[in-house]
Amino acid sequence: MVGLVGLGASLDNFRLFDMSKSKIWRCVIASMLLLSLILVEFPVNASGETLQTFSDGSAEKIIIKFPDNSTTIMMPNNSFAVCARMNVTSAQGDTPDSYPYSPYVDIGNDSVYEYRYNGTGYGKMGLQTMFSDGNTTQTFNIRKGEEVSTSVLLPYNSTISEVTFDVRGWTPIDFQKENLTMEGFTNIVGHALDPFLVTYKGELYVLWSTNVTTISDGGKDFDLMFRKYNDTSYPAVQLNLRDTAYDDTDSYACEYNGKLYVAWVRYWTGTQRSDIMLAVYDGYYWTEQRMMSPNGYSDNDGVELIVYKNKLYMFWRTNDPTIRDVYDAENNNEDRNLDFVYRVCDETGTWSSTYEFDYGIEDNFIGTGGKYWSFDLEVCFDKLFIVFDTDITKYSSPTTGTDYEIVVKSFDGTAWSAGTRISRTGDYAYDQIPKLTLFDNPITGKQELYAVWITDMLNGSDGPNAEKNNYRDDIVYSVYNGAYWSEVRWISPREDWYTDCYPSVIQFNGLLYVIWVHGLDVNISTSQQSYGATYSIRGDIYLRVYDGLGWQPIRELTNGTNIDNASSPGLFIHENTLYAIWDQWWGQAGNIVPMKLAAFKVVSNITFGDAKWSSSLEGLSSTPKSVSMVPALVKVKEKIVSTKIDEFGNEMCEINFTVSADENATILITELRIRYNYTATIWNFSRNLNTYMRTHKPISSEGRVDAVYRIPIVVSANSSGKIILHDLFIEYHVNLPPSSANIPDMFMLEDVDAPNLLNLSDYFTDDFDNGSLKYIIACDNQEVIRFVEDSGVLGVFITKANWYGLVNFTVIAIDSMGLRSNASVFRLEILSVNDPPIYLNKLKDVKIRVGKSWTACLDEHFYDLEGDIAYYTCSHSEIIYDATSHIVRWSPTHRSKSLHNVTFTAFERGADPNYNVSSIPINLLVVPLDSSAETCGCLPGLILILIVVGFALAFYIGRKFKKDEFDMDMYESYELDSLKNNLQNIEGTESKTENNRE
Repeated sequence: MVGLVGLGASLDNFRLFDMSKSKIWRCVIASMLLLSLILVEFPVNASGETLQTFSDGSAEKIIIKFPDNSTTIMMPNNSFAVCARMNVTSAQGDTPDSYPYSPYVDIGNDSVYEYRYNGTGYGKMGLQTMFSDGNTTQTFNIRKGEEVSTSVLLPYNSTISEVTFDVRGWTPIDFQKENLTMEGFTNIVGHALDPFLVTYKGELYVLWSTNVTTISDGGKDFDLMFRKYNDTSYPAVQLNLRDTAYDDTDSYACEYNGKLYVAWVRYWTGTQRSDIMLAVYDGYYWTEQRMMSPNGYSDNDGVELIVYKNKLYMFWRTNDPTIRDVYDAENNNEDRNLDFVYRVCDETGTWSSTYEFDYGIEDNFIGTGGKYWSFDLEVCFDKLFIVFDTDITKYSSPTTGTDYEIVVKSFDGTAWSAGTRISRTGDYAYDQIPKLTLFDNPITGKQELYAVWITDMLNGSDGPNAEKNNYRDDIVYSVYNGAYWSEVRWISPREDWYTDCYPSVIQFNGLLYVIWVHGLDVNISTSQQSYGATYSIRGDIYLRVYDGLGWQPIRELTNGTNIDNASSPGLFIHENTLYAIWDQWWGQAGNIVPMKLAAFKVVSNITFGDAKWSSSLEGLSSTPKSVSMVPALVKVKEKIVSTKIDEFGNEMCEINFTVSADENATILITELRIRYNYTATIWNFSRNLNTYMRTHKPISSEGRVDAVYRIPIVVSANSSGKIILHDLFIEYHVNLPPSSANIPDMFMLEDVDAPNLLNLSDYFTDDFDNGSLKYIIACDNQEVIRFVEDSGVLGVFITKANWYGLVNFTVIAIDSMGLRSNASVFRLEILSVNDPPIYLNKLKDVKIRVGKSWTACLDEHFYDLEGDIAYYTCSHSEIIYDATSHIVRWSPTHRSKSLHNVTFTAFERGADPNYNVSSIPINLLVVPLDSSAETCGCLPGLILILIVVGFALAFYIGRKFKKDEFDMDMYESYELDSLKNNLQNIEGTESKTENNRE
């Protein structure tokens, strides 16, 4: 049983020394206890103050400089905030830079924000420039009669002062697939490839190569075909000779001086030989084919025609040793350096000899081991420009020549300029297959020369997955304004891992069109794609249009669900119509796919609630139309009933608007600008102030404890702007130390723990920290006791058995600001508890012979911790008990009977009679003298003694009769005496044996 005394507990469960027996004293103590608790629970209130200015005395702070500008507020030492709030307003300005993006307020500079205006679609505080999805631009691809929607986010309690945005739009290219069957698709084994369109005398003609048996001469090689575009009545003409020893492909055509010049490449089957061929058409007849390359055992390919200053130029690539200075001894054409050459035709039809356009010691090209690969031509700024890719060390890596670069040269009719590298330097990339075109920019009103090519980031890229870059080809471009070339920019998606290849570029009706093959993706299995090696890429056909201000979204012209087998795309103009054409394979067959690209007028509508704005957008235009809709937006906002409050108290509303058009169109909304006034309130940051004051010491510059806290308020943002802090209001109290009451002395019994001995909150209170005080507790005798304080409850545990004595406790309370109460001291008495005796369980059953005695000292069979055994009692009166020595004795007689269930009981001196203990019952068994067991036990010994004596006597008598002079009388007397002595000895031996058994 545990005995605990404490005034904070029920008096029925505790004893207060000897007064606990009096009911009157109980009532008095209870009354005093109630009064003391009332006084402790309601201390005198601390003084209350308010703060409404910052440290410099101002009621408003304008934060202009970002990031990390701050101000401070001052609060007295030992103060405690009970209420705190402040308003935050984005200052109005004339430029977007006046409004901060994602501003925040950090009170205490602990990186825990008390306020922040930040979220997807929030935009700048005071100026919304984003849509709710976080983008600053919305592009809508709308079908005729369809409505699409978007939205913006605004603070619900804001006041709108300005709403403007720009609208740009265009009709998407109308992909009118031509119903043109160049060869037909049904039951055809073979392919058509490398299409080329050309206008001659107002008619559109198409050139292509095919091995379809119904058209060419047997399908054993590729033949060059020519016919009118989409005119089945005009028969297809095979331009090359009907000879299966070579393939005729890679055609190029140009109208010059009233005639159509068609050039192509003839590849000799099974050899490294290829030649440049030419045929001329006057509208009625074709001239005989003419070989333009001077020798018949070199490589010649990549032919192109262009008219410059009334002359027709034919360019191609060759390793002809009669033109190139480098020629290997083994006549291995594959290892020869490649160079570009050209011939010139005048108005008489006379062709010049072959020129090497890059010939000259000053270029240091000869003997460098490099090659030219592909090229393109364009006339601009009254010059003939050529763009090409090369790995010649002068333009590529200065040490290894392992990358390919894009180089541009120009020709003024007399001489070629030095080469200018326009691809990026030091990227070790493969820049290849360039194209040139002139673009009359409608925005700038100037002519610009665009070079477009593919770049392969084989040796490094700035993408996020560099390990994949050796598979990635992108379409890029650079612009020449007549003085310098721009930096390299991207047309195809920069961060996808597809192969973009074979660009073709042209300008048409004020727009720049780029078409290319979008093929191999390293992230998909090869079974889902078509051909994917360098110079053999097939895939989808992509189109992108530039209007002088920005690029339209990429459009796919092919319509397969997976990657299509399309390649060799080209763009051509005929009679104010833009044509796209490519070859496409379907299994065992392939054909030419032409397509018209056209634009139409469109009327678009943008609706906010009941307000509608309409505008006619003709064709593709980058000229923005500015829209202002303040009344409409204000009206819509007033009707909104659903809002969302974020974690910083910003109540945001979403304003929806719809966009529609009367035709298929793309609408682009940019330059969104919604100016509004908004004030946010930081509600009740008193806890943050108190945390700061609890964890920081107000140390002055002299190192002394200052009288005030200077609490920092950090205001920052992710952009420039202005923030106003105002309407500061802090209500605080000066903190007082905790109060303490006397803790009464208490007691508890030895060997008993008290885990809930004392509730300290009954004796310590604070003005604001009730329930959260911390305690410092000290006591003596900690080698025999242990105390634990948990949430204001003191528990005591005795660690040494049977220990009792006095323990003095000292308790001090500490509040959240470190102020301490007066010490409260009380005494805990550990009372001794009397323990009952213990029986040691040593007494056992015993047999006692009649005439013998049994004795036992009971002190050897009982133990008492305090040594307080006074006397013993026995269950049987036959047993004699000595009260002095505590010895018991029993001597049975021949009339005594055995004693059964004999017990002894020990009693303490002056203790409760119940404090006794009895032994376990034992049996005292009597053994009588005439017991058969005794007789039987002595008989064998007696018989043995008699036999021995008999033998001794016979031996002695025998010897005596042998003596002649022996006196018979003396002999008989002597023998009788001896016999008597032996009998006495036998009786003595028997008596000893019996005593030993007893």
